[in-house]
Amino acid sequence: MAAEHLGEIQAVPIRMCVICRKRFPKDKLRRYVLSSEQVLILDANKTKPGRGWYVCSDQHCEQKFARFRVSHNVRRG
Repeated sequence: MAAEHLGEIQAVPIRMCVICRKRFPKDKLRRYVLSSEQVLILDANKTKPGRGWYVCSDQHCEQKFARFRVSHNVRRG
């Protein structure tokens, strides 16, 4: 906020929904990560390590992501 007052522009991280492929600010998306049990779990704080999948709040995307399966060749980081 203070930076805006001084005329500076702050960069906002942009991420893409894995379903609709539209781009959104990071804080508008939900992030999921692969747990050690190989199950997708919600990363509410968006800070867990590993590959993250971002999903927008569109009902169609939520329903389609519920059926989303992770490929076996995804590397764990």
